[in-house]
Amino acid sequence: MGSPYDFEDQIFINELKVPEICLRDFSHDQVLLSITHCQSCSSVKLTKPLTLHNVEASIMFIGERPDDVLFDSPQGKKLANLLVAAGLDLNDIYFTAMTKCRESNSFARCQHHLTAEIMIVRPKLIVCLGYNVCKFFHSDPHVGHYIQVYPNVHALFTYSLMDAVAPHESSVLQVLQDQFKHIASVIKNFKQQSA
Repeated sequence: MGSPYDFEDQIFINELKVPEICLRDFSHDQVLLSITHCQSCSSVKLTKPLTLHNVEASIMFIGERPDDVLFDSPQGKKLANLLVAAGLDLNDIYFTAMTKCRESNSFARCQHHLTAEIMIVRPKLIVCLGYNVCKFFHSDPHVGHYIQVYPNVHALFTYSLMDAVAPHESSVLQVLQDQFKHIASVIKNFKQQSA
């Protein structure tokens, strides 16, 4: 019996070393349930604050930790302000993080959740915020790298908002602003061509 996945899916599955459990036909609701009831870490009382909506989004932003993308945290507020200033609609973005719990530092234990999210959302662009997220997609990441991670999915490696601290704050913020403005112009052009 052959694989239920087409050739492009199989390349993606092989490249990301997807665990067998992720190869089932999961829905986004099932992934959310899996994250909510995850017991990969020793404590099951961990706070899982990510809302993980906008499943039809064409852009996915991935932070290292939930606070990187939650708008009620200092980093999340900065991120939202930069995105809005660049002209991006926050409703067109799926926000997630490598770790799903506020208290967790174990990226490896959460990777299967992120892989399942990517397979379900199928964004056109993944923006990787911070070194550990970039490392998930490439063994030697550098800020500004733009690589194909799946036949129709590219990843952009950039700074985390945690990197935007003195004395490098202005240079990091400038790089993020420039990258986000470029993304906004590409999305705008894409929407105009599709209309």
